Amino acid sequence: MTTGRELDPQHLQKLLQMMASLDTTVANRAGAEVCAAYLPILRRYSRIYGSEEDAVQDTMMEVLKSPLAFHGQSKYSTYLIAILINKLRDGNRAQRRHLADDIATLEETLVDQSPWGNPEATAESAKTETHYQKCLSKLTTLQRQVMFYCRDNALPDAEVARQLDCPVGTVKSRYSSARQALRKCLASWRREMGHA
Repeated sequence: MTTGRELDPQHLQKLLQMMASLDTTVANRAGAEVCAAYLPILRRYSRIYGSEEDAVQDTMMEVLKSPLAFHGQSKYSTYLIAILINKLRDGNRAQRRHLADDIATLEETLVDQSPWGNPEATAESAKTETHYQKCLSKLTTLQRQVMFYCRDNALPDAEVARQLDCPVGTVKSRYSSARQALRKCLASWRREMGHA
């Protein structure tokens, strides 16, 4: 039994057919061989994305439930990784929804505690946001795109690299340099405003 390597396409098709078999012993044996071969590949890939083992397990469970859904148009590992990426995206969307709900609840709590709000803080916040947007506009296009994907959408570096069609190292360095440039720009503005 091979582990962590792409199986021969004909052998893989045979295993997938066996997994669809009504004989549970045959299906379980074939499923175990597929898992032994492809779980290490998925785990390696998921570490790049920094994802949880849950997403890997969910991916394998989905493929084991419907083994004939794979039609052989790509390598099986590519097929599995595409399913894993979709699971990760769904998880990220769910996290953002929960985060948005938590923020909305927190904002409601703050509004309830101070019905008139703090006009000075509101004005200061608006000024800061306006200046932040000005600082953001001074960045290069790639730096702004990386900030959008990494900061605003909380995508993993590898996904951002895929979206922008550049190496992961470029994403990391552009994100770092963008944050550094924003820090300098905002610090300069705060000194001008007398806040430093």
